[in-house]
Amino acid sequence: MKKSWGHFYNKEITLKEFLGNFYTAELFDEIIKLKPKKIVEVGSGTGVMSILLSHLGYDVISIDNDKNVLELAKLNNAKFNGNVKFEFGDAFKTKYKNKEFDVAYSQGFYEHFKNKDIKKLLDEQLRISKYVVISVPNKYYPECDYGNERLISTTDWVKKFKRIRPKLKIKRLEYQFMLRKNKPFKTIFNLLTGKKVMSLFVIKE
Repeated sequence: MKKSWGHFYNKEITLKEFLGNFYTAELFDEIIKLKPKKIVEVGSGTGVMSILLSHLGYDVISIDNDKNVLELAKLNNAKFNGNVKFEFGDAFKTKYKNKEFDVAYSQGFYEHFKNKDIKKLLDEQLRISKYVVISVPNKYYPECDYGNERLISTTDWVKKFKRIRPKLKIKRLEYQFMLRKNKPFKTIFNLLTGKKVMSLFVIKE
């Protein structure tokens, strides 16, 4: 496993890598359907998801607790003319007001945490936003990118969320992420057999 996310995200991305994040539009479709004005991303990564949303005219803040990740995301933000506010923050206890955002979203974030931490994270995101949009790799995803992912089914994720708050309203769907160049045959096999590798949830109290 990598020493930190700062080691995992350790260089500016290229234009090809930037565009490679948008081969599928499901995550963005679901966010846009909610007609948000103010959005917060939890876990900045390279920043490219929020950069695109800022190009679409949304007011976007992205938080992370790794300063090296934030610095890289800021460089990518400047490189691709984004308008994202990248801020240092603790996802378990943010500084934001109740329902300050229309949407809190994350891509490839929740699968790295234990159940008790997932509850804390979801509780906090439901506190600060009207909707929570979560995208995670599921059990058909061809590999563990970082090394500590829990790759489980979409149904198991829903059960997990329902145990946290039984009355949650959850919309779920699955989609196919971009072709993995290092696992092309497995990815294509999953696609042809209808085993989509990403799970997406739109959650509301």
